[in-house]
Amino acid sequence: MYLALSDLEDFARGATLLGSGGGGETRYDLLQAEQYIAEYGPVKLLRVDELGREDLVVPCSFMGAPLVSCEMVPSGREFDLILREIEKVYRKKPTAIVAAEIGGSNGLAAVWVAARARLPLVDGDLIGRAFPRLEMNSATLRGLAPSYSFLADGGGRLAMCCASSGVALEKNFRSVCQEFGSSAALASFVMAGSTARNIIIEGSCSRAMMLGRGKLLNFVGEGVVVAIDNKIDGGFLFGSIEIEGTRRFRIEFQNEFLALFEWQRAKKIPIVLTPDIIALIEAETAMPLSVESVRFGMKVKIATLEAPAIWKSPEGLALVGPRVFGYTEKEDYFV
Repeated sequence: MYLALSDLEDFARGATLLGSGGGGETRYDLLQAEQYIAEYGPVKLLRVDELGREDLVVPCSFMGAPLVSCEMVPSGREFDLILREIEKVYRKKPTAIVAAEIGGSNGLAAVWVAARARLPLVDGDLIGRAFPRLEMNSATLRGLAPSYSFLADGGGRLAMCCASSGVALEKNFRSVCQEFGSSAALASFVMAGSTARNIIIEGSCSRAMMLGRGKLLNFVGEGVVVAIDNKIDGGFLFGSIEIEGTRRFRIEFQNEFLALFEWQRAKKIPIVLTPDIIALIEAETAMPLSVESVRFGMKVKIATLEAPAIWKSPEGLALVGPRVFGYTEKEDYFV
Protein backbone atom coordinates (compact mmCIF):
# COMPACT_ATOMS: atom_id res chain seq x y z
CA MET A 1 0.00 0.00 0.00
CA TYR A 2 1.17 3.51 -0.80
CA LEU A 3 0.28 7.00 0.40
CA ALA A 4 -0.34 9.13 -2.68
CA LEU A 5 -1.09 12.81 -3.22
CA SER A 6 -4.81 12.01 -3.36
CA ASP A 7 -4.68 10.58 0.20
CA LEU A 8 -3.06 13.54 1.92
CA GLU A 9 -6.03 15.81 2.58
CA ASP A 10 -7.97 12.94 4.15
CA PHE A 11 -4.89 12.03 6.16
CA ALA A 12 -4.52 15.63 7.36
CA ARG A 13 -8.17 15.87 8.49
CA GLY A 14 -7.97 12.53 10.27
CA ALA A 15 -4.67 13.36 11.96
CA THR A 16 -6.15 16.63 13.24
CA LEU A 17 -9.10 14.73 14.71
CA LEU A 18 -6.81 12.16 16.34
CA GLY A 19 -4.68 14.98 17.76
CA SER A 20 -7.47 15.85 20.21
CA GLY A 21 -6.68 19.50 19.52
CA GLY A 22 -2.92 18.97 19.74
CA GLY A 23 -0.02 17.77 17.67
CA GLY A 24 0.18 21.09 15.84
CA GLU A 25 -1.61 22.73 12.92
CA THR A 26 -1.43 20.56 9.78
CA ARG A 27 -1.64 23.14 6.98
CA TYR A 28 2.08 23.70 6.52
CA ASP A 29 2.97 20.02 6.92
CA LEU A 30 0.32 19.14 4.33
CA LEU A 31 2.04 21.45 1.86
CA GLN A 32 5.40 19.85 2.63
CA ALA A 33 3.99 16.34 2.23
CA GLU A 34 2.44 17.32 -1.10
CA GLN A 35 5.72 18.84 -2.28
CA TYR A 36 7.89 15.85 -1.41
CA ILE A 37 5.47 13.20 -2.67
CA ALA A 38 5.09 15.15 -5.92
CA GLU A 39 8.89 15.25 -6.18
CA TYR A 40 9.83 11.76 -5.00
CA GLY A 41 6.66 9.71 -5.50
CA PRO A 42 4.16 7.97 -3.18
CA VAL A 43 5.30 6.78 0.25
CA LYS A 44 5.19 3.04 0.85
CA LEU A 45 3.02 2.22 3.89
CA LEU A 46 4.31 -0.81 5.78
CA ARG A 47 2.32 -3.04 8.10
CA VAL A 48 4.07 -3.62 11.41
CA ASP A 49 4.45 -7.33 10.62
CA GLU A 50 6.35 -6.42 7.44
CA LEU A 51 9.26 -4.96 9.42
CA GLY A 52 12.44 -6.99 9.40
CA ARG A 53 14.09 -7.91 12.68
CA GLU A 54 17.19 -5.84 11.90
CA ASP A 55 15.37 -2.81 10.51
CA LEU A 56 16.16 0.53 12.18
CA VAL A 57 12.86 2.30 12.81
CA VAL A 58 12.89 6.03 13.61
CA PRO A 59 9.90 7.64 15.39
CA CYS A 60 9.63 11.28 14.25
CA SER A 61 7.69 14.24 15.61
CA PHE A 62 7.99 17.86 16.64
CA MET A 63 8.32 19.04 20.23
CA GLY A 64 7.15 22.35 21.66
CA ALA A 65 4.16 24.64 22.07
CA PRO A 66 1.59 24.48 19.22
CA LEU A 67 1.19 28.26 18.99
CA VAL A 68 4.93 28.69 18.47
CA SER A 69 5.08 26.09 15.70
CA CYS A 70 2.61 28.17 13.66
CA GLU A 71 5.26 30.89 13.42
CA MET A 72 8.48 28.82 13.49
CA VAL A 73 7.63 26.54 10.59
CA PRO A 74 10.08 23.70 9.87
CA SER A 75 12.39 23.75 6.88
CA GLY A 76 12.80 19.98 6.52
CA ARG A 77 16.54 20.21 7.12
CA GLU A 78 16.01 19.48 10.83
CA PHE A 79 15.32 15.82 10.09
CA ASP A 80 18.12 15.60 7.51
CA LEU A 81 20.47 16.52 10.36
CA ILE A 82 18.85 14.05 12.75
CA LEU A 83 18.86 11.12 10.32
CA ARG A 84 22.55 11.67 9.51
CA GLU A 85 23.37 11.70 13.22
CA ILE A 86 21.36 8.51 13.81
CA GLU A 87 23.37 6.80 11.08
CA LYS A 88 26.60 7.83 12.82
CA VAL A 89 25.47 6.71 16.28
CA TYR A 90 23.89 3.39 15.23
CA ARG A 91 26.36 2.74 12.40
CA LYS A 92 23.59 1.84 10.01
CA LYS A 93 21.09 3.71 7.90
CA PRO A 94 17.51 4.12 9.13
CA THR A 95 15.23 1.81 7.15
CA ALA A 96 11.74 3.03 8.14
CA ILE A 97 10.00 6.06 9.61
CA VAL A 98 7.09 5.92 12.03
CA ALA A 99 5.05 8.76 13.51
CA ALA A 100 5.89 9.22 17.18
CA GLU A 101 2.31 10.43 17.47
CA ILE A 102 -0.34 10.35 14.76
CA GLY A 103 -2.11 13.46 16.07
CA GLY A 104 -2.01 16.76 14.20
CA SER A 105 1.05 17.94 12.29
CA ASN A 106 3.17 15.19 13.83
CA GLY A 107 1.27 12.58 11.83
CA LEU A 108 1.86 14.47 8.59
CA ALA A 109 5.45 15.29 9.53
CA ALA A 110 6.25 11.58 9.51
CA VAL A 111 4.79 11.36 5.99
CA TRP A 112 6.96 14.13 4.56
CA VAL A 113 10.06 12.98 6.47
CA ALA A 114 9.60 9.52 4.90
CA ALA A 115 9.02 11.03 1.45
CA ARG A 116 12.01 13.38 1.72
CA ALA A 117 14.28 10.56 2.97
CA ARG A 118 12.84 8.08 0.42
CA LEU A 119 12.00 5.63 3.20
CA PRO A 120 8.83 3.63 3.90
CA LEU A 121 6.39 4.75 6.60
CA VAL A 122 5.02 2.28 9.15
CA ASP A 123 1.20 2.21 9.41
CA GLY A 124 1.14 2.99 13.12
CA ASP A 125 2.48 5.30 15.80
CA LEU A 126 3.40 5.27 19.50
CA ILE A 127 0.26 6.94 20.91
CA GLY A 128 -2.83 6.63 18.69
CA ARG A 129 -3.61 10.31 19.39
CA ALA A 130 -1.44 13.14 20.81
CA PHE A 131 -0.22 13.73 24.36
CA PRO A 132 1.86 16.62 25.74
CA ARG A 133 4.83 14.85 27.34
CA LEU A 134 7.51 12.61 25.85
CA GLU A 135 7.05 9.72 28.27
CA MET A 136 3.38 9.38 27.32
CA ASN A 137 3.67 6.67 24.68
CA SER A 138 3.49 2.94 24.11
CA ALA A 139 7.28 2.58 24.35
CA THR A 140 7.26 3.81 27.95
CA LEU A 141 4.23 1.64 28.66
CA ARG A 142 6.09 -1.44 27.38
CA GLY A 143 9.25 -0.59 29.36
CA LEU A 144 11.44 0.56 26.46
CA ALA A 145 14.03 3.21 27.35
CA PRO A 146 14.49 6.02 24.82
CA SER A 147 18.28 5.48 24.75
CA TYR A 148 19.78 7.91 22.21
CA SER A 149 17.36 10.72 21.28
CA PHE A 150 17.86 13.69 18.99
CA LEU A 151 16.49 17.25 18.90
CA ALA A 152 17.21 19.76 16.10
CA ASP A 153 16.05 23.19 15.01
CA GLY A 154 15.96 24.97 11.67
CA GLY A 155 19.15 26.86 12.47
CA GLY A 156 21.27 23.70 12.42
CA ARG A 157 21.51 23.18 16.18
CA LEU A 158 21.42 19.55 17.30
CA ALA A 159 21.14 18.08 20.79
CA MET A 160 21.53 14.42 21.71
CA CYS A 161 20.51 12.78 24.95
CA CYS A 162 20.96 9.22 26.17
CA ALA A 163 18.14 8.86 28.68
CA SER A 164 17.19 5.88 30.81
CA SER A 165 13.47 6.70 30.78
CA GLY A 166 10.87 8.79 29.01
CA VAL A 167 10.50 10.93 32.14
CA ALA A 168 14.24 11.71 32.13
CA LEU A 169 14.11 12.50 28.42
CA GLU A 170 11.16 14.86 28.94
CA LYS A 171 13.01 16.65 31.73
CA ASN A 172 16.21 17.05 29.72
CA PHE A 173 14.76 17.90 26.32
CA ARG A 174 11.97 20.22 27.49
CA SER A 175 14.52 22.82 28.61
CA VAL A 176 16.56 22.35 25.43
CA CYS A 177 13.42 22.76 23.35
CA GLN A 178 12.71 26.05 25.09
CA GLU A 179 16.26 27.18 24.24
CA PHE A 180 15.51 26.24 20.63
CA GLY A 181 12.47 28.56 20.70
CA SER A 182 9.85 26.02 21.94
CA SER A 183 9.68 24.28 18.56
CA ALA A 184 12.10 21.59 17.38
CA ALA A 185 12.27 18.33 15.44
CA LEU A 186 12.55 15.18 17.54
CA ALA A 187 13.53 11.56 17.07
CA SER A 188 13.39 9.34 20.15
CA PHE A 189 12.85 5.68 21.03
CA VAL A 190 14.75 4.62 17.90
CA MET A 191 14.26 0.86 17.76
CA ALA A 192 14.95 -2.36 15.89
CA GLY A 193 12.19 -3.88 13.79
CA SER A 194 11.92 -6.83 16.19
CA THR A 195 11.22 -4.41 19.06
CA ALA A 196 8.89 -2.22 16.99
CA ARG A 197 6.51 -5.14 16.46
CA ASN A 198 5.73 -5.11 20.20
CA ILE A 199 5.68 -1.33 20.63
CA ILE A 200 3.93 0.31 17.67
CA ILE A 201 0.17 0.85 17.81
CA GLU A 202 -0.94 -0.62 14.50
CA GLY A 203 -3.13 1.00 11.88
CA SER A 204 -2.92 4.64 12.99
CA CYS A 205 -2.34 5.98 9.47
CA SER A 206 -5.21 3.94 8.06
CA ARG A 207 -7.45 5.16 10.88
CA ALA A 208 -6.54 8.77 10.14
CA MET A 209 -7.54 8.35 6.51
CA MET A 210 -10.86 6.72 7.44
CA LEU A 211 -11.64 9.57 9.84
CA GLY A 212 -10.68 12.08 7.17
CA ARG A 213 -13.29 10.50 4.93
CA GLY A 214 -16.01 11.13 7.52
CA LYS A 215 -16.21 7.76 9.26
CA LEU A 216 -16.20 6.71 12.94
CA LEU A 217 -17.03 10.07 14.59
CA ASN A 218 -19.44 10.37 17.53
CA PHE A 219 -20.97 13.85 17.92
CA VAL A 220 -21.97 14.93 21.43
CA GLY A 221 -22.84 18.62 21.13
CA GLU A 222 -22.50 21.91 19.26
CA GLY A 223 -22.55 25.64 19.88
CA VAL A 224 -20.61 28.90 19.62
CA VAL A 225 -17.20 29.55 21.17
CA VAL A 226 -17.93 32.21 23.80
CA ALA A 227 -14.62 32.28 25.72
CA ILE A 228 -11.01 31.19 25.21
CA ASP A 229 -8.30 31.31 27.84
CA ASN A 230 -4.72 30.17 27.18
CA LYS A 231 -1.12 30.73 28.24
CA ILE A 232 2.28 29.18 27.58
CA ASP A 233 3.93 27.88 30.73
CA GLY A 234 7.02 25.67 30.85
CA GLY A 235 6.82 25.02 27.11
CA PHE A 236 3.18 23.86 27.24
CA LEU A 237 0.00 25.59 26.10
CA PHE A 238 -2.58 25.55 28.93
CA GLY A 239 -6.15 26.80 28.80
CA SER A 240 -9.86 26.26 28.30
CA ILE A 241 -12.61 26.86 25.75
CA GLU A 242 -16.25 27.61 26.59
CA ILE A 243 -18.92 26.60 24.07
CA GLU A 244 -22.55 27.63 24.36
CA GLY A 245 -25.58 26.26 22.48
CA THR A 246 -28.63 24.50 23.81
CA ARG A 247 -26.11 23.14 26.34
CA ARG A 248 -22.95 24.76 27.69
CA PHE A 249 -19.62 22.94 27.49
CA ARG A 250 -16.09 23.55 28.70
CA ILE A 251 -12.99 21.95 27.17
CA GLU A 252 -9.73 22.06 29.11
CA PHE A 253 -6.38 21.49 27.45
CA GLN A 254 -2.63 21.16 27.93
CA ASN A 255 -1.44 21.26 24.32
CA GLU A 256 -4.23 18.67 23.73
CA PHE A 257 -7.91 18.62 24.72
CA LEU A 258 -7.90 16.53 27.90
CA ALA A 259 -11.36 16.99 29.41
CA LEU A 260 -14.85 17.84 28.18
CA PHE A 261 -17.33 19.06 30.78
CA GLU A 262 -20.96 20.13 30.61
CA TRP A 263 -22.15 22.91 32.89
CA GLN A 264 -25.16 21.78 34.89
CA ARG A 265 -26.42 24.15 37.61
CA ALA A 266 -23.06 25.91 37.76
CA LYS A 267 -21.24 22.59 38.25
CA LYS A 268 -18.85 20.95 35.77
CA ILE A 269 -19.96 17.41 34.92
CA PRO A 270 -17.29 15.34 33.11
CA ILE A 271 -18.46 14.00 29.74
CA VAL A 272 -15.19 12.77 28.21
CA LEU A 273 -11.79 12.53 29.90
CA THR A 274 -8.29 11.63 28.73
CA PRO A 275 -7.20 9.25 27.24
CA ASP A 276 -10.33 9.32 25.06
CA ILE A 277 -10.18 11.83 22.23
CA ILE A 278 -12.07 15.13 22.02
CA ALA A 279 -12.34 16.86 18.64
CA LEU A 280 -13.70 20.25 17.62
CA ILE A 281 -15.03 20.71 14.09
CA GLU A 282 -15.93 24.06 12.56
CA ALA A 283 -19.63 23.82 11.69
CA GLU A 284 -19.51 25.93 8.51
CA THR A 285 -16.50 24.27 6.86
CA ALA A 286 -16.63 20.80 8.51
CA MET A 287 -12.88 21.16 9.12
CA PRO A 288 -11.39 19.83 12.37
CA LEU A 289 -9.68 22.39 14.57
CA SER A 290 -6.45 22.34 16.53
CA VAL A 291 -6.21 24.22 19.84
CA GLU A 292 -4.42 27.16 18.28
CA SER A 293 -6.95 27.57 15.44
CA VAL A 294 -10.06 27.95 17.65
CA ARG A 295 -11.43 31.51 17.55
CA PHE A 296 -14.01 33.43 19.55
CA GLY A 297 -17.44 33.34 17.86
CA MET A 298 -16.80 30.16 15.85
CA LYS A 299 -19.69 27.76 15.44
CA VAL A 300 -18.38 24.33 16.30
CA LYS A 301 -19.41 20.72 16.73
CA ILE A 302 -17.91 18.52 19.43
CA ALA A 303 -17.00 14.94 18.55
CA THR A 304 -15.39 12.15 20.53
CA LEU A 305 -13.37 9.05 19.70
CA GLU A 306 -12.16 6.13 21.75
CA ALA A 307 -8.46 5.96 22.49
CA PRO A 308 -6.53 2.75 21.70
CA ALA A 309 -7.26 -0.04 24.14
CA ILE A 310 -3.78 0.02 25.71
CA TRP A 311 -4.62 3.34 27.40
CA LYS A 312 -7.68 1.85 29.13
CA SER A 313 -5.54 -0.64 31.06
CA PRO A 314 -4.56 0.22 34.67
CA GLU A 315 -0.97 0.78 33.49
CA GLY A 316 -2.13 2.99 30.62
CA LEU A 317 -4.36 5.09 32.85
CA ALA A 318 -1.50 5.51 35.32
CA LEU A 319 0.49 7.10 32.49
CA VAL A 320 -2.14 9.20 30.65
CA GLY A 321 -5.41 8.97 32.60
CA PRO A 322 -7.40 11.76 34.28
CA ARG A 323 -5.47 11.71 37.57
CA VAL A 324 -2.17 12.37 35.76
CA PHE A 325 -3.53 15.76 34.67
CA GLY A 326 -5.19 16.63 37.97
CA TYR A 327 -8.74 15.49 37.27
CA THR A 328 -10.03 13.67 40.33
CA GLU A 329 -13.74 13.78 39.53
CA LYS A 330 -15.29 10.57 38.26
CA GLU A 331 -12.12 8.58 38.90
CA ASP A 332 -13.93 5.36 37.96
CA TYR A 333 -14.62 6.74 34.46
CA PHE A 334 -12.78 3.91 32.69
CA VAL A 335 -13.29 1.13 35.22
